[in-house]
Amino acid sequence: IGIAAPGEIQKNEIITSSNLNLKQYNIIKALKKYIKIPINLRNDAKCAALCEKKYGSLKPYKTAVFLTIGTGIGGAVIWQNELVTTDETSAFEFGHMIIQKNGKMCKCGKKGCFERYASISELKKNIIKYYKIKKEQMFEIAFSWLLEDFEQMCRIYPENQEYARIKTEIAENYEKFRIDFTEKSTEVSCGLVMVTGVR
Repeated sequence: IGIAAPGEIQKNEIITSSNLNLKQYNIIKALKKYIKIPINLRNDAKCAALCEKKYGSLKPYKTAVFLTIGTGIGGAVIWQNELVTTDETSAFEFGHMIIQKNGKMCKCGKKGCFERYASISELKKNIIKYYKIKKEQMFEIAFSWLLEDFEQMCRIYPENQEYARIKTEIAENYEKFRIDFTEKSTEVSCGLVMVTGVR
């Protein structure tokens, strides 16, 4: 079993994860009581970077800086085709770089962290505040943006039938998406991946 978790991971233990509100939590030890097969734990952004390097957008690059933007902001660095790691910390936790002196309070306990200004969580809060809408109305806005994006892709690449198929599938499953969004989750499961690389 492989577990990808946000936060600082050391020796198969979650040292601290502000977004999960966990400290010094040995999840593998807890699971071993019920599961008798090997379990590995790693930082989620590092796992995402490794996947992109092996199967996705990072395959052509020897060196890259990788950001995941979701509830918080995670990061990883690929150097000469290898993930850069340290023995002591998860490393490259870009979301907790301080970008604003005495700025917004972060769940990690510091003020002015990057993810308090640029994460998807903050984007949602800003949209709700700017448009003066309720949290439940976020779905309508996000759904309309998604359809508009695929409509634009269909216009730009009319020969690509995959975009048209996805757009149709999204539109046809509106009600299912709405139920999942409003009833099954308290947090929007959305995020962005930003990559810059050197061949």
